[in-house]
Amino acid sequence: MRIAEVVDQLTDITSWARTAGSRLGYFAALYRTVTIEVQRGIREGRLENPERMEELDVIFARRYLDAFASYQAGRPVPRSWRVAFGAADRWRPIVLQHLLLGMNAHINLDLGIAAATVAPGEELASLRHDFDEINAILAGLVGAIESEISAVSPWIHLIATVGGDADNALVMFDMKVARRIAWDVATRHATVASAAQQSHLERVDLAAALLGRAILQPPLLTTAALLMVRARETTATAKVIDMLGDVHPLPYAMTRSLV
Repeated sequence: MRIAEVVDQLTDITSWARTAGSRLGYFAALYRTVTIEVQRGIREGRLENPERMEELDVIFARRYLDAFASYQAGRPVPRSWRVAFGAADRWRPIVLQHLLLGMNAHINLDLGIAAATVAPGEELASLRHDFDEINAILAGLVGAIESEISAVSPWIHLIATVGGDADNALVMFDMKVARRIAWDVATRHATVASAAQQSHLERVDLAAALLGRAILQPPLLTTAALLMVRARETTATAKVIDMLGDVHPLPYAMTRSLV
């Protein structure tokens, strides 16, 4: 599989979700945008080893795509993905929570495992530059989303009002921290014995699932603010999916300062 095929499969998911009115399409739309930006970064020569990074991106995406297909078919999925996917059937989570739940499962569980798979053992160290470069791509998209999400969630500012400048911290998720954790997970997974890898994966998944539950059920004051935000959010699922699929990242020079 190549990145272009990943984009095609994510397009299929978002098209289905748009038609079905499913909030499962929120993260899929964002992830499609991220994947296109990674593809652009590879084409522009921003990565030291573009062939390996494409392999990483495909392995990384495959974990999400497989989890999504399993969930749709009623088969078992990792705990953290079960939390994220299950939220789509609930009224209360706001758009931001849906995105964070997907990011939590995909970064805190999948990213480190994918990195250790493509660069096992001592090879992992040579992946670090390109792994960090992806941070700049993500930072540009997250920054853009934060500035555009008010189009579908006009009271999103209430979260920052309740907890200060902490819309991520209030729901216990931070992109920079998650990427650092993912590298730590990769470092441990790359060196653990084959017989112990499944046990390690299950421990990482459990930790991500617990964080996912905290994202869904933050402290009482934050929960009250989230309910107010949710009451004013658009009910047009397709509109949200379209917004997330049309996010324009911040300029690359700016995103380097955010990493």
